[in-house]
Amino acid sequence: MRSPFNIGYGIELTGFTFREAQPLATGLAAKSTNSQAILQAILNWNGGQPFLTQKLCHLTLKSDSYIPLGKEKE
Repeated sequence: MRSPFNIGYGIELTGFTFREAQPLATGLAAKSTNSQAILQAILNWNGGQPFLTQKLCHLTLKSDSYIPLGKEKE
């Protein structure tokens, strides 16, 4: 007997690419003069996983610290 609900197809889910995550860099500009490097570091840390990328961007933005030029990857 086969279930009538077994009609789905697999969907490959991938993380954000750097290009897809560009809108998030706009908000990061408040924390550094090199928001692109910060965004790239965040994507590298979590493999572009959408929820974690947005969460890390949000936490970075809410932080009291400013990220100086050259310290984006630390």
